Amino acid sequence: MVPLLNFIWISRNHKSIPDKCVKYVKSWLELNPSFKLRMWGNADIPSFSDDLLMDQWRNALIDEAMVSNRMRLLVINRVGGMYVDVDTNPIKPIEELIKSSKEFVLGACHVIDSVNLKPKLDLNIFYSEPSSVVLTHGLVAATGTQRAGKIADFMRDKYENRMTICPPTFFQDFRLTPETYSLHWPNRLATWVRPSSFRVTTRNN
Repeated sequence: MVPLLNFIWISRNHKSIPDKCVKYVKSWLELNPSFKLRMWGNADIPSFSDDLLMDQWRNALIDEAMVSNRMRLLVINRVGGMYVDVDTNPIKPIEELIKSSKEFVLGACHVIDSVNLKPKLDLNIFYSEPSSVVLTHGLVAATGTQRAGKIADFMRDKYENRMTICPPTFFQDFRLTPETYSLHWPNRLATWVRPSSFRVTTRNN
Protein backbone atom coordinates (compact mmCIF):
# COMPACT_ATOMS: atom_id res chain seq x y z
CA MET A 1 0.00 0.00 0.00
CA VAL A 2 1.30 3.48 -0.90
CA PRO A 3 2.11 5.44 2.29
CA LEU A 4 0.20 8.67 2.79
CA LEU A 5 1.35 12.19 3.62
CA ASN A 6 -1.64 13.71 5.41
CA PHE A 7 -2.15 17.45 5.91
CA ILE A 8 -5.05 19.36 7.47
CA TRP A 9 -6.23 22.85 6.65
CA ILE A 10 -9.29 23.95 8.65
CA SER A 11 -10.62 27.50 8.35
CA ARG A 12 -13.89 28.79 9.73
CA ASN A 13 -13.87 31.55 7.13
CA HIS A 14 -12.76 29.17 4.36
CA LYS A 15 -9.52 31.04 3.85
CA SER A 16 -7.11 29.54 1.35
CA ILE A 17 -3.97 27.85 2.55
CA PRO A 18 -1.07 30.37 2.48
CA ASP A 19 1.32 30.21 -0.48
CA LYS A 20 4.24 29.47 1.84
CA CYS A 21 2.46 26.37 3.13
CA VAL A 22 1.54 25.24 -0.37
CA LYS A 23 5.26 25.32 -1.16
CA TYR A 24 6.07 23.25 1.94
CA VAL A 25 3.40 20.65 1.12
CA LYS A 26 4.71 20.25 -2.43
CA SER A 27 8.26 19.94 -1.11
CA TRP A 28 7.22 17.06 1.16
CA LEU A 29 6.01 15.13 -1.84
CA GLU A 30 9.06 16.01 -3.94
CA LEU A 31 11.39 14.71 -1.22
CA ASN A 32 9.28 11.60 -0.62
CA PRO A 33 7.99 10.57 -4.08
CA SER A 34 6.85 7.13 -2.94
CA PHE A 35 4.21 8.79 -0.73
CA LYS A 36 0.76 9.93 -1.82
CA LEU A 37 -0.50 13.33 -0.66
CA ARG A 38 -3.89 13.86 0.99
CA MET A 39 -5.16 17.26 2.14
CA TRP A 40 -8.02 17.12 4.67
CA GLY A 41 -10.25 20.15 5.21
CA ASN A 42 -13.61 21.54 6.29
CA ALA A 43 -15.50 19.24 3.94
CA ASP A 44 -14.03 16.16 5.65
CA ILE A 45 -15.19 17.04 9.17
CA PRO A 46 -18.65 15.42 8.75
CA SER A 47 -16.99 12.10 7.84
CA PHE A 48 -15.82 11.92 11.47
CA SER A 49 -19.23 12.67 12.97
CA ASP A 50 -19.27 9.22 14.58
CA ASP A 51 -16.63 10.61 16.93
CA LEU A 52 -18.57 12.33 19.72
CA LEU A 53 -16.05 15.10 20.28
CA MET A 54 -15.75 15.91 16.58
CA ASP A 55 -19.53 16.04 16.25
CA GLN A 56 -19.78 18.43 19.20
CA TRP A 57 -17.05 20.65 17.77
CA ARG A 58 -18.66 20.67 14.32
CA ASN A 59 -22.05 21.73 15.64
CA ALA A 60 -20.75 24.31 18.10
CA LEU A 61 -17.99 25.72 15.87
CA ILE A 62 -15.42 25.12 18.58
CA ASP A 63 -11.90 26.51 18.13
CA GLU A 64 -10.31 25.19 14.93
CA ALA A 65 -7.09 24.34 16.77
CA MET A 66 -8.97 21.80 18.89
CA VAL A 67 -10.68 20.41 15.79
CA SER A 68 -7.29 19.96 14.12
CA ASN A 69 -5.79 18.33 17.23
CA ARG A 70 -8.54 15.73 17.25
CA MET A 71 -8.86 15.35 13.51
CA ARG A 72 -5.18 14.52 12.95
CA LEU A 73 -5.52 11.55 15.29
CA LEU A 74 -8.72 10.35 13.63
CA VAL A 75 -7.24 10.72 10.15
CA ILE A 76 -4.12 8.70 10.88
CA ASN A 77 -6.08 6.15 12.87
CA ARG A 78 -8.28 5.64 9.79
CA VAL A 79 -5.77 5.69 6.93
CA GLY A 80 -2.30 5.52 8.53
CA GLY A 81 0.83 7.24 7.30
CA MET A 82 2.40 10.58 8.13
CA TYR A 83 0.62 13.60 9.57
CA VAL A 84 2.42 16.91 9.00
CA ASP A 85 1.41 20.47 9.95
CA VAL A 86 1.16 22.55 6.79
CA ASP A 87 3.68 25.09 8.14
CA THR A 88 6.40 22.46 8.59
CA ASN A 89 9.28 22.86 6.16
CA PRO A 90 10.81 19.54 4.96
CA ILE A 91 14.59 19.33 4.74
CA LYS A 92 15.36 15.74 3.73
CA PRO A 93 13.53 12.48 2.89
CA ILE A 94 11.88 10.73 5.79
CA GLU A 95 10.98 7.34 4.35
CA GLU A 96 14.07 5.45 5.57
CA LEU A 97 13.58 6.78 9.10
CA ILE A 98 10.00 5.50 9.10
CA LYS A 99 10.98 2.09 7.77
CA SER A 100 13.50 1.57 10.57
CA SER A 101 11.19 2.76 13.36
CA LYS A 102 8.45 1.33 15.56
CA GLU A 103 4.72 1.55 14.85
CA PHE A 104 4.39 5.13 16.11
CA VAL A 105 6.98 7.85 15.39
CA LEU A 106 7.10 11.41 16.69
CA GLY A 107 9.56 14.00 17.95
CA ALA A 108 10.62 15.20 21.38
CA CYS A 109 11.05 18.88 22.21
CA HIS A 110 13.96 20.57 23.96
CA VAL A 111 11.71 21.49 26.89
CA ILE A 112 11.62 19.09 29.88
CA ASP A 113 8.30 18.41 31.58
CA SER A 114 8.51 19.51 35.22
CA VAL A 115 6.27 16.64 36.36
CA ASN A 116 7.65 13.50 34.68
CA LEU A 117 11.11 14.99 33.93
CA LYS A 118 10.92 13.74 30.35
CA PRO A 119 11.17 15.82 27.17
CA LYS A 120 7.83 17.23 26.08
CA LEU A 121 6.41 15.78 22.87
CA ASP A 122 4.66 17.31 19.90
CA LEU A 123 2.34 16.03 17.21
CA ASN A 124 3.11 18.60 14.52
CA ILE A 125 4.60 15.67 12.63
CA PHE A 126 4.11 11.96 13.38
CA TYR A 127 3.69 8.56 11.78
CA SER A 128 1.48 5.65 12.72
CA GLU A 129 0.07 2.47 11.31
CA PRO A 130 -3.74 2.65 10.96
CA SER A 131 -5.70 1.58 14.04
CA SER A 132 -2.53 1.20 16.14
CA VAL A 133 -3.04 0.58 19.85
CA VAL A 134 -0.89 3.65 20.58
CA LEU A 135 -3.10 5.99 18.59
CA THR A 136 -6.31 4.37 19.78
CA HIS A 137 -5.23 4.97 23.37
CA GLY A 138 -4.57 8.63 22.59
CA LEU A 139 -8.06 9.03 21.16
CA VAL A 140 -9.66 7.41 24.19
CA ALA A 141 -7.55 9.25 26.77
CA ALA A 142 -7.96 12.73 25.26
CA THR A 143 -10.97 14.71 26.49
CA GLY A 144 -10.81 17.18 23.63
CA THR A 145 -9.34 20.23 25.33
CA GLN A 146 -5.67 19.25 25.53
CA ARG A 147 -2.93 20.51 23.27
CA ALA A 148 -1.53 17.93 20.87
CA GLY A 149 1.63 17.44 22.93
CA LYS A 150 -0.38 16.49 26.01
CA ILE A 151 -2.22 13.84 24.02
CA ALA A 152 1.18 12.46 22.99
CA ASP A 153 2.09 12.28 26.68
CA PHE A 154 -0.95 10.06 27.28
CA MET A 155 0.31 7.67 24.61
CA ARG A 156 3.86 7.62 25.97
CA ASP A 157 2.65 6.93 29.52
CA LYS A 158 1.20 3.58 28.43
CA TYR A 159 2.94 2.58 25.19
CA GLU A 160 6.40 4.13 25.16
CA ASN A 161 7.87 0.73 24.23
CA ARG A 162 5.92 0.84 20.95
CA MET A 163 7.00 4.35 20.05
CA THR A 164 10.08 5.78 18.36
CA ILE A 165 10.68 9.16 20.00
CA CYS A 166 13.11 11.10 17.85
CA PRO A 167 15.50 13.69 19.32
CA PRO A 168 14.51 17.37 19.09
CA THR A 169 17.01 17.98 16.30
CA PHE A 170 14.94 15.79 13.94
CA PHE A 171 11.66 17.74 13.92
CA GLN A 172 11.47 20.27 16.75
CA ASP A 173 14.58 22.40 16.39
CA PHE A 174 14.54 25.93 15.02
CA ARG A 175 17.97 25.63 13.43
CA LEU A 176 19.35 23.55 10.62
CA THR A 177 21.67 20.66 11.58
CA PRO A 178 22.85 17.49 9.80
CA GLU A 179 20.11 15.60 11.70
CA THR A 180 17.25 17.87 10.65
CA TYR A 181 14.36 16.25 8.79
CA SER A 182 12.03 19.24 9.06
CA LEU A 183 11.80 22.69 10.60
CA HIS A 184 8.76 23.99 12.43
CA TRP A 185 9.62 27.66 12.46
CA PRO A 186 9.30 29.78 15.65
CA ASN A 187 7.38 32.34 13.56
CA ARG A 188 5.12 29.64 12.14
CA LEU A 189 1.51 30.33 11.29
CA ALA A 190 -0.01 29.91 14.73
CA THR A 191 -3.15 29.96 12.60
CA TRP A 192 -5.63 29.77 15.44
CA VAL A 193 -3.60 31.56 18.13
CA ARG A 194 -3.66 35.28 18.85
CA PRO A 195 -0.13 36.70 18.37
CA SER A 196 -0.17 38.14 21.88
CA SER A 197 -0.69 34.68 23.38
CA PHE A 198 1.82 32.81 21.25
CA ARG A 199 5.18 32.27 22.93
CA VAL A 200 8.07 30.15 21.74
CA THR A 201 9.92 28.31 24.49
CA THR A 202 13.59 28.03 23.64
CA ARG A 203 16.26 25.78 25.05
CA ASN A 204 17.54 28.56 27.31
CA ASN A 205 14.17 29.48 28.87
